Amino acid sequence: MPGSPIVDPATDFTLVPDSSIIPLAAGNSAADTINLSSVNSFSGAVAFYLHGSVGDHLHDPTVGEPGQRRSRNNNVTISAAASTPLGSYDVLIVGKDSTGKYVHTLGLTAIVGVWAPLPKAFN
Repeated sequence: MPGSPIVDPATDFTLVPDSSIIPLAAGNSAADTINLSSVNSFSGAVAFYLHGSVGDHLHDPTVGEPGQRRSRNNNVTISAAASTPLGSYDVLIVGKDSTGKYVHTLGLTAIVGVWAPLPKAFN
């Protein structure tokens, strides 16, 4: 039918971060939540592979599954060595299903800086 939308019934998944910027201090770690959601009834494990140069310390891999609710939150942890220079670092997260058929990438920025702890009234 002319003008009808093309329907793609392929099963797949999406990756959406809680934050695309991750602040951390040299010598410490910080986590970000990656929201993994099912598209068209995708079910199965998704492995996260992290690539970047934040002091050459990235936790790799993490495995998540969308689960019965069709979505799941997964934490990824980025660590910076004590000797890491202050600055901004690109981090690439690759999500791949167990067959290797579905692959998605997600770009984050890790900012290594001097971060003061919050006063107790804000904790």
